[in-house]
Amino acid sequence: SEGVYPASEGPLRIADYGCSTGGNSVAPLSFIVSQFMQKDVKTSGWQTAASKGFVIYLCDLHATDWRCTLSTVTREKILQEAHKAIQGEVPSSPPLFVLAAPGSFYTPVVPPCTVDLAYCLVALHWLSSRPCEEGASPGRGPYSGDMRNTRPEVFAETCRIAANDWVTFLRHREKEMAPNGSFLILNVACPQRSGRFPWSDVSVVIKQAMLELADHETEAGREMTYKVRGLLNAAAIDEDAVTILKCSGEAIHRWVLPCGWRSGTALRRPFLPDRVSGEAERGTEESEPHFDFDVNFLPKEDEKVNGLRLEQCEFVEIPCPHKEDLRAGRIDAEEFARRVTAASLAVVGRSLRAELEASGISDTVSDALFDAAIERAVPIVAREPDEYCLTMTFFNVLISKEGGECDEIMRGS
Repeated sequence: SEGVYPASEGPLRIADYGCSTGGNSVAPLSFIVSQFMQKDVKTSGWQTAASKGFVIYLCDLHATDWRCTLSTVTREKILQEAHKAIQGEVPSSPPLFVLAAPGSFYTPVVPPCTVDLAYCLVALHWLSSRPCEEGASPGRGPYSGDMRNTRPEVFAETCRIAANDWVTFLRHREKEMAPNGSFLILNVACPQRSGRFPWSDVSVVIKQAMLELADHETEAGREMTYKVRGLLNAAAIDEDAVTILKCSGEAIHRWVLPCGWRSGTALRRPFLPDRVSGEAERGTEESEPHFDFDVNFLPKEDEKVNGLRLEQCEFVEIPCPHKEDLRAGRIDAEEFARRVTAASLAVVGRSLRAELEASGISDTVSDALFDAAIERAVPIVAREPDEYCLTMTFFNVLISKEGGECDEIMRGS
């Protein structure tokens, strides 16, 4: 921890890139804080890192619910959890400041050379822009289906944006990281040669259900029309339910989630050859059998970041916890289906709602569509639970800037 401060005698500066509303921020932040506090307790009597305090940057889009974020990630919560993790005697709490840094992480979000430790946990699959104005065929967007069955122009644009975004992200972080800084990134990976991501199957079911509900020619669509008509009458809104649902269907059909996957080769490409560790080289080579579909994801050979070193790039797969509960008999098939459907909607729902809102669809109608789609999707998923899972696959990427004395802590995290 002493080596983190060659250029500054100030506090340790930590950045969470992609904090959202903070639900997944307290645990890693309190872990990092506890590690430095524990080092001081054991070695230097509170004379180094923790005694100087901590500054935490929370980085996410301007549209994020920052009131929720800042009420979730507080000094009190971080220190409370950090104290629980420390063994033995705990000294008084160090100074700790939580700051909001709104903005896309594809742009500068904090001042240069002000980040000692940083992480970005399962956020970089979100692209800087939507692949196309016109989406793929029903149920086959870049996220909600097999990427090879996506319309070619959508797929090609997704690849191009993903490659450019990775280089752009690294260049901004290169400027923001302090000397000897370390950066941990969990970058979503795709384990299927076809380009089909495990979460895709559930998303396809939900999207197809919504399309059927919006189609007046189907039985489900006629029932939905009746329901929407009742909602409009109750709200004294003089609009035609059939027209609204038709407009909704067009929005759902048009919708493309702005996500893309990267291979180990793509992640390694922007680093100079002499700045890729042997461990990172082996990790990316071992993962490549999974990735024969994404040649277009590779950044251009001449797009390099000179000041960063790739320390680690390890392919990791975490089984779906809900499927484990189902196999162990802790939940039944319907509960499994509700869990995976809710988890999928937690990822894709905001983007789809934004598409509906942009088409003039009210929150009341959107809510009704989502609720009905869930009820239609749950039985489908429950009938064949082995076909649906939320397995997480990603690359554990560790980057340093001119050294990286914090590697040990980030590896532990």
